[in-house]
Amino acid sequence: MSETTISHFQEDTSLFFNDGNVVVAAAPLHGEGGLLFCVHKSILSMHSSVFDDMFTLPDLPADSTDSSNLYKGRPIVRMYDEPQDVRSLLRFYYYASMFPLTRYDPETPSKIEGILRLAKKYQIDSVWLRLVHQVEADWPTSLPEWDQLEGEIELRHSRRMEENLPDELPHNDDVYPEPGAAISLALEFCLYDILPAAFYHLSRTRISCDRAAKADDQGVSDNIAEVHEDGGRTANWSYLTRNDFKRLLLGREHIQRFMESKAFQFQNSSRFADCDLRCDRRGIEAKFQLALQSSDVLSELKAFITEDYATDGVCSPCRSRAKRDAQTLRQDLWAKLPQLFDLPMHKSGPWVLFRLDEL
Repeated sequence: MSETTISHFQEDTSLFFNDGNVVVAAAPLHGEGGLLFCVHKSILSMHSSVFDDMFTLPDLPADSTDSSNLYKGRPIVRMYDEPQDVRSLLRFYYYASMFPLTRYDPETPSKIEGILRLAKKYQIDSVWLRLVHQVEADWPTSLPEWDQLEGEIELRHSRRMEENLPDELPHNDDVYPEPGAAISLALEFCLYDILPAAFYHLSRTRISCDRAAKADDQGVSDNIAEVHEDGGRTANWSYLTRNDFKRLLLGREHIQRFMESKAFQFQNSSRFADCDLRCDRRGIEAKFQLALQSSDVLSELKAFITEDYATDGVCSPCRSRAKRDAQTLRQDLWAKLPQLFDLPMHKSGPWVLFRLDEL
């Protein structure tokens, strides 16, 4: 990267400080569009051990004849990374108050992916930990957390409709996490804790409501508007790889097989010894059959627990048993989501494996 090459780079005026003592020249290994940032060694060293080690080397003298190592009298640090990623990282350092990260923001993955990439490469632990925590906090890792978030989303939509606040209160899709970008980010940076919830949520969204196609396809835009009116959410399917789609399809199939294997718990059998002879259990069986066909079985099973049966003639012992069985089944299903979607190994240890023929 010679002085001639540097002359074709553009100074980033928002990150070119007059009192800066080092110039960061950022450019990808192949291609153009380099950016120059005049910043402070102390700021870079404070956050990164890699930069700290780099700056322990003696500075070049200001009157050095090797102009390729200087820019406007300041030493050059070359970073062969995407210039916009470097810009995002430096803005995160210098303008942290102007870089708000809101919980559940669907745009968080796109905002931080470049910063995370550099934080990992240059061992910027404080930035890495803060951003990873932000992402992981957006996705439930337990069934109670999942139920709490689902309840919040449902309540928000109810308020939006009941109080007629279509403009003042954005759609749920604009407020809560988007699974496509989250899955892509999690797989790149091994943030495996969020994958079960993200894949399950993705499995209940409609591929015909692809955010990436919304601007170019009026039909897709209309489908998304319909989902929004019902309080639903959509996904950006363009982030998914072939392997992601395979995991998704396998997960849907495995969930259905898992549910079918548990159907006996909701059917007539000798295990209901305390059942009233006049009990009509067909209402429970019919409700479970609907759950088998649902794209959101966690929600359907929760109806056994939180709602009264509309069907007359179901005795109290059978109702109580159905609620207990549904609660156990929901917990088992949640615990097995990593296996059902064939997700990667957990970073702190392997998931507990089980055979698919035992579902």
